[in-house]
Amino acid sequence: MKKFLHLLFFGKYADEREMQELLAIGNVSFYILLFALGIAVIVQISVLKIPPQNLSGELICILIGAVSLLTGCIARGVGINSYFKKGKASPFKLSLLTALATAVIGTVIAAVEKHTTLSQLEAGTYAAILAIQFVSMFLIVFIGCYAFSAAVKSREKKLENKYQEDGQEK
Repeated sequence: MKKFLHLLFFGKYADEREMQELLAIGNVSFYILLFALGIAVIVQISVLKIPPQNLSGELICILIGAVSLLTGCIARGVGINSYFKKGKASPFKLSLLTALATAVIGTVIAAVEKHTTLSQLEAGTYAAILAIQFVSMFLIVFIGCYAFSAAVKSREKKLENKYQEDGQEK
């Protein structure tokens, strides 16, 4: 990737500062593109009422971006818990907070979106559907975040051991 960026932008090798700047620009651009694509999908589904089946290209691009980001983080042993090493937050607590926030926001969006179609149901059935959605969303996100944190932590330990062994050999 570094050689590609060098050849693409400079035609020769760039110095370390230029390389760091290029990587920072690429990082910000990736997040802007990923979030803009996510917002476009949400607008197309909620405002324009386009069925999700017609947005398969956009959804596949979001999935590819998210998977590449997660696999890159796991491969390098870097994750959200890396920012809180000296702090008080544990991977369990971070996963719990992330899952709770996602479930609340997702359930509120679903309640607003499906209010017209679900309002014909009885109040108990409507509440049960939203509760099932909340619990399932919470569990999926919590398990995913915790598994991601565990994978990052495992990889981080392997990298630390590798660097310690390399340092002792010299």
